[in-house]
Amino acid sequence: MEANSYQTSSYAWRSIIQTQHLLKQGIKWVVRNGKIIKIWEDNWIHNRPATSATGVGSTMHQYTKLNQLFLPHTKVWNVQLIRNIMSSEDAAYILNLRSTLFDHQDIPIWCLSKTGEYTVET
Repeated sequence: MEANSYQTSSYAWRSIIQTQHLLKQGIKWVVRNGKIIKIWEDNWIHNRPATSATGVGSTMHQYTKLNQLFLPHTKVWNVQLIRNIMSSEDAAYILNLRSTLFDHQDIPIWCLSKTGEYTVET
């Protein structure tokens, strides 16, 4: 969900770009393989409202993807790393995610509707 506007961009496109922050606020990610989710930027910790992860790692690893928290060449969480860089609440949430879901792509949902789908009525 990152795009830019240029001087040659249409008025409609520039308007869409200016509202990206609003879209990002309403999107929550459902964790699957972690290849898309940006740990420190995307809303994927399922609180009310959904948030990005917090902890000391946010200043050191700003663009780290969630799947980089697996042990190398596995789908097993690196427990020590997670506990070192995440807040205790976020670490507990991550370590409770089921590894059976890790073969599927992460899913963005619209958290401001009951169905998880964005409509003009939300």
